[in-house]
Amino acid sequence: MTNQLSLPRLALIALAAVFAGITFFYAAVWMYYVRHQAPNNPVELGFNFKHQEQYDPATHSVAVGDVVPGSPAERAGLRPGDRIVAVNGRQLRTSAPYDQTWAHSHPGDPVELLVERPGEPRLLTRTGSFARPSNPAPRKVWPAALPSRLWARSRCFFW
Repeated sequence: MTNQLSLPRLALIALAAVFAGITFFYAAVWMYYVRHQAPNNPVELGFNFKHQEQYDPATHSVAVGDVVPGSPAERAGLRPGDRIVAVNGRQLRTSAPYDQTWAHSHPGDPVELLVERPGEPRLLTRTGSFARPSNPAPRKVWPAALPSRLWARSRCFFW
């Protein structure tokens, strides 16, 4: 009995290592793509089209800069100057509840917004439903959807 590996066995080990590397790389790319892709069903309520929608950590809210006439936001009673402080009963201590609600909602899903309005002594509850965007951005198809920075990040795993 010799302690040396035969050539076919060595080739199988090398092939297994290459297959394992490819499998790991595919899993890493797939996980990145699933977590960072655009939502399958983009939705909107119809506000902040002309103003940048941004979470304000000082007030723990999202300001309503403008409301599109005839939109679900207008039908729900949102007005420019309102500040959204909670979404579906979740306070906006960070932007996560707001972002998650928009990312996981579908057209027709109801949404409840707790609104702080200037001049009003108490918070107002406004209920609306999401709509399909009037001008949705075209979705990229795999593999064009993968950002170039993914490939830059993948280099750190292998070399």
